[in-house]
Amino acid sequence: MTETPTYPYRDDAIPIDRRVEDLLERMTLEDKAGLLFHALVFAGDIDTVNPMFPLKAPSEMMSDLGLRHFNVFASLPDGRSFARWHNELQRHAARHPLAIPVTLSTDPRHHFSDTPLTAVMAGSFSQWPEPLGLAAIGSESLVREFADIAAGDFHVQHIV
Repeated sequence: MTETPTYPYRDDAIPIDRRVEDLLERMTLEDKAGLLFHALVFAGDIDTVNPMFPLKAPSEMMSDLGLRHFNVFASLPDGRSFARWHNELQRHAARHPLAIPVTLSTDPRHHFSDTPLTAVMAGSFSQWPEPLGLAAIGSESLVREFADIAAGDFHVQHIV
């Protein structure tokens, strides 16, 4: 396996502005253009084109178009599946000589939602009610518990 060269932009001991300049000097025009887009991507096999929409496979969008920013569409069975998919995207991105990582965005996945083509369903990722549903329950303690979990300030006993 070939090691990725160590460039100054990868050295966190160097000031950020110098690291940015180093990376920009090494990037091709195509690399820079690819970072301007925020494309829709389907969670799943990174080498497969999703049949619902005429989009390239994520691996092709990264290799052929230099894209590194994606808006996640669709759901996977659980958080571990999302983590495996994300790791595969990052491994693919690391094959580029500059190893620029992928960034992802998504509709919030901390509540149940079933509004097709308006918001992406959380699937089995979370089954909490939406904010209006939480308010309708009328339980301040339940809303606090949800807020703590969504903020990441929770203990293992909260996980079901």
